[in-house]
Amino acid sequence: MPRSSRRSCHDRCAQADVTLAFWVVFVAFVGAFAVQVATRVRLIAAAPGEFALDDMGGRIQRFLVDVVFQVQTIRERPIVGLAHAFVFWGFVAFGGYTTVEFLHGLGIADLTETRWFFAYRIVLVPFATMVLGGILFLLVRRAVFRPAALGSAVSIESIVIALFIATLMATFLLAFNLDETTVGGRVNWWVSPPRSTCISCCRPSRSSCDRRSLAGFRTWISKRKRSGSRPSRISGRRRCSTLSHASNAGVAR
Repeated sequence: MPRSSRRSCHDRCAQADVTLAFWVVFVAFVGAFAVQVATRVRLIAAAPGEFALDDMGGRIQRFLVDVVFQVQTIRERPIVGLAHAFVFWGFVAFGGYTTVEFLHGLGIADLTETRWFFAYRIVLVPFATMVLGGILFLLVRRAVFRPAALGSAVSIESIVIALFIATLMATFLLAFNLDETTVGGRVNWWVSPPRSTCISCCRPSRSSCDRRSLAGFRTWISKRKRSGSRPSRISGRRRCSTLSHASNAGVAR
């Protein structure tokens, strides 16, 4: 067999091994993620109150204002709220990029060499910069300055998650200067997509972010006391605490 053919066969076998290894990691993390989702579904199901979908226009408006544009979060705490919004908006923008990278890693489809994906990566650079800046600010605030509202104990899970997010953005920006065929490029690629799954799998089910998401979801679909009336605006921290206590009691039962 010619040397070029042997080399080509070796490369294909090596790529198949990498794809298989990535599938193993992917399935393991998806299984862990499913367990976390099941916990959240139990919390929502155990929460008191009736669910309803009346006044869809008002609910959609509130979703756009308070969830998509993060207006209430920014209004309550402008600097910290903007940092949270940068992270949220960045991860929304990265949804397509993560999907393409997973399709490539799993051997399903390779769209990474297309023109639109290259243009998409360029557009993501400012988002990656915003996320990196926002998450580093939040990390230093939580780990070093420790405002009273965050409590006296440092949450190790939140620190690890913040480091994962910072690593994701750093590896994305580094990819522009690294050749994927080199050892450094391959290591950089391997670090990025699995971590994005690991963030979802390893997040604690009682984290403040999760409670805020659950509270926002329940508020959006909960039945209102008076037709056409807008639910009272209480702070996100109080909403989260109320739902957390009610949900924990329901799960305990």
